[in-house]
Amino acid sequence: MAKKRGFIAELIYQQELAEKHRQQASAQLVRSQQCAAEQAERHRIRMQELEARNERYSAAQAIYEARVAEEQARDAKIAADNQYAADQLAMIDTILIKSVSEPQFSLGALKYTASHPAFDPGDLDRPTAKPTLAVAPPKPAYSPPPAPQGISKLFQKRQHEAAVEAARAKWNDEVKAWEIYTQRTLPAKNRNLTAQFEVAELTRKEQLAAARAKYDQECADRETVALARAQQVDALLGRVLQQDPEAVHEFIDAILQISNYPETYPVSSEFEYDAESREVTVSVQVPAPAEMWTLKSTKWVKSAGEIRETRSSQAEQRRRYNTTVAAVALRTMSELFRAEPSEIIKTISLTVFTKTDDPATGQQKSFRFVEVAADREQFPQYNLEKVEPADALEHMHAAVSKNAFALKAVSDVRGIRG
Repeated sequence: MAKKRGFIAELIYQQELAEKHRQQASAQLVRSQQCAAEQAERHRIRMQELEARNERYSAAQAIYEARVAEEQARDAKIAADNQYAADQLAMIDTILIKSVSEPQFSLGALKYTASHPAFDPGDLDRPTAKPTLAVAPPKPAYSPPPAPQGISKLFQKRQHEAAVEAARAKWNDEVKAWEIYTQRTLPAKNRNLTAQFEVAELTRKEQLAAARAKYDQECADRETVALARAQQVDALLGRVLQQDPEAVHEFIDAILQISNYPETYPVSSEFEYDAESREVTVSVQVPAPAEMWTLKSTKWVKSAGEIRETRSSQAEQRRRYNTTVAAVALRTMSELFRAEPSEIIKTISLTVFTKTDDPATGQQKSFRFVEVAADREQFPQYNLEKVEPADALEHMHAAVSKNAFALKAVSDVRGIRG
């Protein structure tokens, strides 16, 4: 059986791995996990606060608040665990419906158009603020000392003349200082401010141009990668249509690999392809009954001081396991038939099995639960969103275990096309 991971699978890991993981959980599961994380963080902060307040509170009060915080964290975890359990059961129960409601796999869809973020230059897009240039102060005005009045004019004439001479000398000094400032200092200061502005503005423009050039180069690189991807996909698509064995192998391998099953219900597949008949022979391994998810809910039992679990009954487990085994068979055929290019696969021969310890010998053994063959022209008659999986397989004349949950394998006598 083929197991090689090829070019398509590598493309998928590069382009769609994050999306594949996102789709493995429902939106409710994500929210519940976030809620649990937020509750845990609030609990951690609360505990830190309580520790800091121990010095201010009495021992009894601190113990009470710590117990309340612990109960709140426990209740939040129980709520998150219950949501997770419900989501897992829901995803297992909708394995078939979820698959047929999703877009079909297409080689052409592996091509993509490069997506570019908006150019964000930050502050570089803002022109440098122009400096406020200094303005020359008004020229100093001469203010003579007041002349003496009355009889004092006879005795203070000489003192007044000296005061006038001193005032004029001071004014002359102020005028000279003003002239030096306005003719030398002020122009030099403004020239310096202007030069600093021009340097800053030139630097900003250079950095903006460099940022734009870097952005343009990154866009060009993304376009180059997208173009190379398109060329690779087109080349591979051509090889697939020409029935190149390696290319067809990669195509079918990719279809099976990207099938998103719940993390609690892992499925693996192996296959062979016959180019002449265009038939895919697929072998699908599902979890053993003992590996199935059974937890339904948990709750805190105060009287016992413990968390107790509620699990699915044996009847529920049997119904879910048997139905899911049949659903996996239909889902695998649907995904293979719906994939593009569609002309590669004409018929499918499929086996669903599990490996586990044989209750009779204690040795590991393979148990085949479904053997079915399907033709592309006949398969579309089944509305997989409405069928009962086991009834649909019976209508296809498939060999189906009467009770896969009890490890009842199909007969070896009939064969897939029996």
